[in-house]
Amino acid sequence: MSRQVQHKEVVSDTGKVITYYDLEKPDAAVLDAKLTAAFASAESVLSCECAKTAVQQLFMNKEMQEMLIYVSRLPVFSAEVAGELKADLGLLAAVKHLKYFYSIPVSTVLFALSSVGTQYAKGDWEGLAYRVAADSSIAKLT
Repeated sequence: MSRQVQHKEVVSDTGKVITYYDLEKPDAAVLDAKLTAAFASAESVLSCECAKTAVQQLFMNKEMQEMLIYVSRLPVFSAEVAGELKADLGLLAAVKHLKYFYSIPVSTVLFALSSVGTQYAKGDWEGLAYRVAADSSIAKLT
């Protein structure tokens, strides 16, 4: 199944919005469920001694993949998303970073996940982020 590129322009009082592909509808409950599932299923990577192995296992985790893809399809800079996440500005900031997880350094992704992990996980995600940042062989990989 392939996605067709769609181009749609909407002009409103706030300006012109051009949509080039289908975006997910912002829904805090769906995001919450996906984050909860992703962190619960990826908790085992925290016990990996090797930071590189932990990162590999993290990105191979199905629930984490689904959450990251979902976030990448959110219109994170829209008023809708800001409205849905206005109660948690830290989560909004992390989601804005995670939208581009595929093009930012692995260490940046891990720090964004660690800021969300404080709410959604019991493990030390910040510790993993620091271990990844300290490993020069993987910290800057995109």
